[in-house]
Amino acid sequence: MPAPNDPGALRLYAKPDDVTRLMESLRSGGLEPLPVDLDAIGRETGAGTTDGRALARTGSGASPPAAASGGLRVAQYGAFDGIRELVDWIVASARAGILVAVPDAAAESELLARLATLREPCVVDTCREADLASQGPSRLALLARRRHGPDSRDPLTGLRFRAAMRGDLEAWFASGAREGAAAVWMLDLDHFKRINDTFGHAAGDETLRVVAGVVAGFPELAEGASRIGGEEFGGLLSAPSRESVVALLAELGREIREASIHHGDATIHVTASVGFAFLSQGMTVEDAYRRADMALYMAKSRGRDRQVCDDLAWDAAESDPTRVALEHFENVTKVWTDRMSELIRSVGRRAMEETRKSAERDGLTGLYNRSYWDRRIARELANAAKSGQPLSIAMFDIDDFHWVNVDFGYPTGDLALKAVAELAQNHSRLTDWVARYGGEEFMIVMPGTQANDAALVAERFRAALEAAEVPKYGGGTMKLTASVGVASLADLAPAAFDPVSLVQAASDRVMAAKAAGKNRVAGAAGMSSGAAIAPKPERPGKKRG
Repeated sequence: MPAPNDPGALRLYAKPDDVTRLMESLRSGGLEPLPVDLDAIGRETGAGTTDGRALARTGSGASPPAAASGGLRVAQYGAFDGIRELVDWIVASARAGILVAVPDAAAESELLARLATLREPCVVDTCREADLASQGPSRLALLARRRHGPDSRDPLTGLRFRAAMRGDLEAWFASGAREGAAAVWMLDLDHFKRINDTFGHAAGDETLRVVAGVVAGFPELAEGASRIGGEEFGGLLSAPSRESVVALLAELGREIREASIHHGDATIHVTASVGFAFLSQGMTVEDAYRRADMALYMAKSRGRDRQVCDDLAWDAAESDPTRVALEHFENVTKVWTDRMSELIRSVGRRAMEETRKSAERDGLTGLYNRSYWDRRIARELANAAKSGQPLSIAMFDIDDFHWVNVDFGYPTGDLALKAVAELAQNHSRLTDWVARYGGEEFMIVMPGTQANDAALVAERFRAALEAAEVPKYGGGTMKLTASVGVASLADLAPAAFDPVSLVQAASDRVMAAKAAGKNRVAGAAGMSSGAAIAPKPERPGKKRG
């Protein structure tokens, strides 16, 4: 622990406007019991502070100096230009104990996820800024103990790092023979990549935290447990007998299998494969690692979700080492083949899903395309006929769209189509779906909707478009309107109960709306309209569209 008069004892890195507030929070929480010098807080060359108590960042581009001399640091999340700069600074300050004051849960999750990927261990903890007064001093005290001891912890799982596991093994071999049984164990979560691919990395992080909590729930395992890789855990286990070791690891597998990981609305279950090797004098740390690793691959190759000891394979090695080496190679090959197959299936599923979506969606607007419309509207009509439910559509055509391309260019025309498509989606209902029927013609399909209600939906969209400022390429905005025709099954004769007849009925009303002055909704009950649109003048050499 730094001496009380060590200028590196404790420093604060924060935005200039927040320095005083954060320092008052820490002091009100009782920093005095910590063996640090309050008068030396933030004492840095060029710190730019008058009371020597806090180091404020000077300028948005300035980076806090690396804490090469160790000590303790309190860093405000928002004082850094992004998460990358903060993590780089933490790595550069690896000899210090660092408490990061975060604004909210999202920032905390993002930081923990980044820290979990670091190769080198850092003594880091997090605390919400609002909780600094109540939690900051005690968290700093814990950081001080961890920084000067071997008990550094992985910030995501709370378990020790791999180096601690090796230290335990070295200490065991150096201590001489002991009573009872000791084993080194390695645990790997089965199909962990599938969780990340299916639910996202936040779900993967929560899975790792839950499994670490299960491990820590066993007193015999908790003290010697470490996170030794991405989804791998391990440690040294001492028990009265070999049978006790076997039973304990079997119970660990069962507890993990029965654990529930909640992520949003999903409940995730996971299993783990465990390999372990009993220790004996005369072995080395490398021997112990190799034996446990071989057993882990045996557990994976035999179907996963099981606990395997290396003993049987190692006994065979005494008479035929080549055979065991070959068996281990086969186990490794099988496990990696399974993993590659799962990866290929996952990539293939995503590729097929993307292909399906691209086949159904219009590339410019993201709406359903014409081929999807043709397929689905036939099903909608068949379902409506069978159930007796109503069905309505609203067909709309952007007024004078030809002149948008002529006056402003095709890039502006593309921006206009995307803006209109977004408005159509935003002003339709959850039960409706929208498709691009042609160039500037669109369809809103409203299952279970009578003609009058469909006209209200169409009018809501028309009014929103009339009021919108549609962007132009290169800057500025313009105004657009649309003529809308609403048709329903009630408009069709029984002999003309088909998609073409329904579209024709809506198309006729679009033409009626345009003939009446555009910027209108035409339906069975008449028309609703906004301001009439003045006719565009004919231009020599230009054909109106």
